[in-house]
Amino acid sequence: MPEPSAAQKVLVPFSGEQTGTAPLTWGQRAVWQDMRTAGRSMCLAEVSRPPAGATVEHIMARFADLIGRHPVLRTRLEDEAPGGPLQVVHGSGQAVADVLTLPDDATTEDVEQYASSLHHAQEAARIDPYRDWPVQLAVIRHRGSVPYRVFTVSRLVVDSIALGMLRHDLNSAGPPGRSDAMSLLDLARRERTDPLRRVSDRAMRYWERQLRSAHPQAFGGRGDPQGRAGHRYRYGVLSSPAAGLAMLAIGQRTGTDTARVLHAVIATAIARATGSSPLTTKITVSNRFRPGYAQIIGPLSQDSVVTLDIAGAGIDAVIAQAGRAILAAGVYGYYDPQQLDEVRARIATERGYPAGITWVINDTRTARLDDVAGTASPGAVTKEQIARKRPETFLAWEEKTLGFAGPAQISVFDHPGTLWAEAVLETALFPREQAEALLRGIEEVAVEAAVDG
Repeated sequence: MPEPSAAQKVLVPFSGEQTGTAPLTWGQRAVWQDMRTAGRSMCLAEVSRPPAGATVEHIMARFADLIGRHPVLRTRLEDEAPGGPLQVVHGSGQAVADVLTLPDDATTEDVEQYASSLHHAQEAARIDPYRDWPVQLAVIRHRGSVPYRVFTVSRLVVDSIALGMLRHDLNSAGPPGRSDAMSLLDLARRERTDPLRRVSDRAMRYWERQLRSAHPQAFGGRGDPQGRAGHRYRYGVLSSPAAGLAMLAIGQRTGTDTARVLHAVIATAIARATGSSPLTTKITVSNRFRPGYAQIIGPLSQDSVVTLDIAGAGIDAVIAQAGRAILAAGVYGYYDPQQLDEVRARIATERGYPAGITWVINDTRTARLDDVAGTASPGAVTKEQIARKRPETFLAWEEKTLGFAGPAQISVFDHPGTLWAEAVLETALFPREQAEALLRGIEEVAVEAAVDG
């Protein structure tokens, strides 16, 4: 892989109108807690091609305009108050961008590979929320043009939807306008009002019911009720075109989207592998459906809880349960994380061990709500098509130390034509052969449900 023949740091002055100080929003506080648990920064990064003909100077000017327009990008934290750190929006400052010039003899494939590696490296970037601005930019220059740029933002100030809106602004040909969306300063103050405190109170009643019914769920009953044992994880990847087709077939039969199908399939695979039912899992919900929240640049995603009674149930029944449970999880997925800490502490004191939930199912696919398979023609996916895809299944495992906040997570990502799932499992709780059986079980459940109904 080529290395830059020249690396230049460029100071990018910026200024903006809104300034002020406020507590963290509920979404920010949830990210802050995860960062402290994981012991690392948490960033979102993306690699993209700048508009045709864009120069380094043009990109830097757009970058400065972007920071000036959006107060969250001018935010740093102040020393912790009794209730946690405060966010401070500054009126001006200087960001630092990197210009990385690759040698002329680098091929197009070399440049693409370097951009991809830089993208992955930036997802693990260290951003000090007290000293650094929460946004970074790296521009790749090659033979006088700018083929790629890598844009990185701290999760303290964006979620994936907000990152997409920032990308749109960065790519826009016209001058940036004033953002009319609610700022995080305004949202933080709003969350201290009585109406939103009542929203959090209702969410806590839901969470308490879920936590009281949950129990440690790990392979062979090896869950450790005293907490996690270290930071060593089994990291597995499953690529299954057969499972991808199977989910579409299940959706065609049930007339539902693959978000609910996927959750039901993964939950069934976990329940089979662990013998746990009912199974309680955490999912991430977006609160952008709430009035006035759709265009906010900020982290509006929080954890919520789904419980499914899987024992003896067919996949169609589990999918129906998942639809109702995911809807409820969305309704009660907006709350003050500090209030949830108090609920957990109270339950832990009552029963003598932490009120935690082992499993996280994280569906990150951008198309998960747009692929309602029931609109497809009946029989579009056949058993024979699924069977032909089985030999293409790919599974890989490695063991490594991660800064990760939890004992077990299964995430699903966008990948054309396949179900791409990644598992991160605490080594002290999950032996390799059982962890591998779980990941293979996702394909087995999907294919079985598609073929046998």
